[in-house]
Amino acid sequence: MNVEKKLSALKEYVEGMASSDADVILKQAQRRSQRIREEYSKKAEERYKEIVEEAKKHAESAMNREITQASAKVSRMFMNARNEIFKDALDTLKSKIEAMVNTDSYKHFLESAMREAIEFMGMKRISIRARKKDRRLIEKYLDSVRKDHEDIEITLSDEDADITGGVIAVSEDGRVIVENTLESKFDEIKERFLLELSSKLK
Repeated sequence: MNVEKKLSALKEYVEGMASSDADVILKQAQRRSQRIREEYSKKAEERYKEIVEEAKKHAESAMNREITQASAKVSRMFMNARNEIFKDALDTLKSKIEAMVNTDSYKHFLESAMREAIEFMGMKRISIRARKKDRRLIEKYLDSVRKDHEDIEITLSDEDADITGGVIAVSEDGRVIVENTLESKFDEIKERFLLELSSKLK
């Protein structure tokens, strides 16, 4: 074999080896590229999941915040409405109680209020205070009340009581005072009235 043929054979061998090595390198590169793609795809998927979870948490947090704010707003609205209802109801109740002075039943209330106040005090000398408008009625009932309480000295004070209606009984020394007025009756039933109204609102 001459030199040219040897060189040609050597060239073909080298080219064959180079081609074979190139194929190996290319396949290795393709495998590495595939691994990298898979690795990055996995990382990208994990990151996507993280982003989705973060977005969910953010959305849930925003939703909870909105719900809390809405709930607080509703609670405030309910409380304001409830207080307004209570105020209107109490104003109505007070007006109706105060309007008693213009009814026939007020006369009976006035006598009953005076008797209750006197009996509750249990004193020997009692002064009755009332509105100027009620003095004539008080005087009308006073004789009857005195007969029922002969052991008690009962007088009608000249002092005008600043009340809507009813009477104020005062001991001789002024230390004991019993208010049996329309205002005191309102205060007595107010709490019970509000409890009943609150129960109905629930």
